[in-house]
Amino acid sequence: MSRPRVGGLTLAAVCTSLLCIASPLLAQVTPAVERTTSRARALVDGGDGATARTLLDSLVGAVPAGTIDLGEALYWRAVLAEQINEAERDWKRLVIDIPLSPRAPDALVRLGELDMLRGHPADARMYFTRLLRDFPDGTYRAKGLVWITRSYFEERKMLDGCSALDSLRGVEIPDGELRLQSDELQRRCTGALVKANANANAKANAKATA
Repeated sequence: MSRPRVGGLTLAAVCTSLLCIASPLLAQVTPAVERTTSRARALVDGGDGATARTLLDSLVGAVPAGTIDLGEALYWRAVLAEQINEAERDWKRLVIDIPLSPRAPDALVRLGELDMLRGHPADARMYFTRLLRDFPDGTYRAKGLVWITRSYFEERKMLDGCSALDSLRGVEIPDGELRLQSDELQRRCTGALVKANANANAKANAKATA
């Protein structure tokens, strides 16, 4: 009787290569896991998503709980998932069970984006607020503040949104999509401020001539 195979490897070989024993939280992803996730991505690129996802299912089951390796496996299984609810499940598991994973901030952003797409900006804001709390430096701070601003704008809370955006002062924002979003939000805040000042002046003039 032949042994079950995953992407050309027996499950036993996958387990052995991943050192399927309990171990302390690893400081970085092990080479075996890097090779397996890279292979899964290559399989998807080659049109064999089913084999890739089976490989990642085995990887998730093989690596020790609570490790950086598990965070990496969950992250890529989510990214390559066919169903959005499956991806959401893995991203949530990642941020809850392996909060120290280097993939945790990206998972928080993706979870927030999902809630934004669903029209739930307040729920999304919880993920972005946690992003700022747990990863307060660099690009993640810029991402968190931009998304928090957008979440307030979705609720038509311009004052709160522009206040969040104002916190970006002094934060280095990399060129690209994030910079474009920040600039667009800043233009909206500037326009809102001009409109608010015009309304205030109109009211003051109306009182003066009354």
